Amino acid sequence: MIDSPTTEEPSSSLKYRGYRANIEFSEGREIFVGRIEGLPDTITFEGRSLGELRKAFQQAIETYEATQSDKGGKRYGGKFLLRLPSDLHRRVALAAQASGKSLNTWIADQLARVVEERPDPVSIEMLAPDRKMSIEEMIALLEKVGGKRGKTATPGHENYETARELEFALCRCSFQDRADYGGYDYIARTPQGACFYVGINSRNQISCGPKGYHFYKKVPPCI
Repeated sequence: MIDSPTTEEPSSSLKYRGYRANIEFSEGREIFVGRIEGLPDTITFEGRSLGELRKAFQQAIETYEATQSDKGGKRYGGKFLLRLPSDLHRRVALAAQASGKSLNTWIADQLARVVEERPDPVSIEMLAPDRKMSIEEMIALLEKVGGKRGKTATPGHENYETARELEFALCRCSFQDRADYGGYDYIARTPQGACFYVGINSRNQISCGPKGYHFYKKVPPCI
């Protein structure tokens, strides 16, 4: 069983046509609520399942774009005012000159490089797969969002070999893990009834092993 996230922190995000939305789960209403980032207007959408949520997000974007088109509006004009300390301004100008590029081109190149190299946040589709998955399937998902295998998630390690016999699902306490230390855990039950995890931490390291403590105390049997 895959439980729903708490409302304490945005649990994940969705992307569509270059837009990104933060997703939260309202326990009181038992519904996912999304808010689109980077727009001058506050636009929200809702869904009781991932399918409904995704469809509502896409409809919200399409409606917004149609409205902006009617108004002749633009999302981003490609210009913004950048204020720098004078010493940093000097060093940036020298770096641009040394590269043979204009100051504007050099800054744009540096910003693009930083954005492209940054791993995307774990998406809601990857956070909550619709079925239990093997250790390799889980690791493959986490690698797609920038995760790197640690020692315990490597074939041959005792923890990995134990995990090969299990099936994993996202547990409810994982969303509290996210709020506390920036990681996510997927949990399996061993034949003896103990919990075993595979997860990714805030340093993008993937690990697996026995899970001896559950952060979300309201739901002891988290899966």
